Amino acid sequence: MIKHCKQFWAASFAELKNVRSLPLASLLTAIYAVTYSPFAGNIIIIPKLIVIRLGFVAVAVAGMLCGPVFAMLVAVLGDFIGTILFYGGSFFFGYTVSWVLMGLLFGCFLYKNKATLARIIPCMIIYQLALNLLLTPLWKFYMGMGPSYRILLLESIPRNLLLLPANTILLLVVTRTVMG
Repeated sequence: MIKHCKQFWAASFAELKNVRSLPLASLLTAIYAVTYSPFAGNIIIIPKLIVIRLGFVAVAVAGMLCGPVFAMLVAVLGDFIGTILFYGGSFFFGYTVSWVLMGLLFGCFLYKNKATLARIIPCMIIYQLALNLLLTPLWKFYMGMGPSYRILLLESIPRNLLLLPANTILLLVVTRTVMG
């Protein structure tokens, strides 16, 4: 088990030297950064309530093709660039932590593995219900966007439960398309 873990992380770090991985990671970083734009990167179902942000797909593809190390880098760089370009530089570190954890999660679940429903469903449950449901209200509370964490958490439960199947289907379609 430990030997497999060492090999997994060694292969992921080796992607940093792979000439084919660098342009791909750059492209995925740019795609992720563009999803911060108010004009692109979102599928609005119910305005300001239920919005599918497509940025997670770029990070998931980076994790699938290049491993967790590149996925975390794509997430961090895409967050910085997107924030600077589209939010005037109003940066909050908490969201970057969430995106790094997202890159780690997708990289660990999808790198060097076939993107099957059996892999994507648990990955998306952790992403949607652990990262989005628990951390996003916490970051909003720290930024003063709600009276209490508990209220923000309760508000986000229905949204995340509705987005879970939509995001899962979206990721399944994209990963199968990318892998051919």
